Amino acid sequence: MADFQTEMTQKLRAGGEEGIRIFLGMSSVVRKNSGNQGIAEWVKVGYPALPLKDQQVVLALLLDSYLEHEGSRIKISPSVTARE
Repeated sequence: MADFQTEMTQKLRAGGEEGIRIFLGMSSVVRKNSGNQGIAEWVKVGYPALPLKDQQVVLALLLDSYLEHEGSRIKISPSVTARE
């Protein structure tokens, strides 16, 4: 398992299309398994691992998706936005 985690971390840090695909794919898996709280935890770990340019791409994708749906389907729970 440690080898898998190391490989995934290296791919995230390398960025590019593969790093972004891994980040988004893991986001989907985490959401299915753990909901919004799981995504919040994943973002704390996965997002900073991406290079800055790829973080910007992910943010642009998020904003585009949000604006496309005008936020109507996106629900942000208070626990996700709470500061630690």
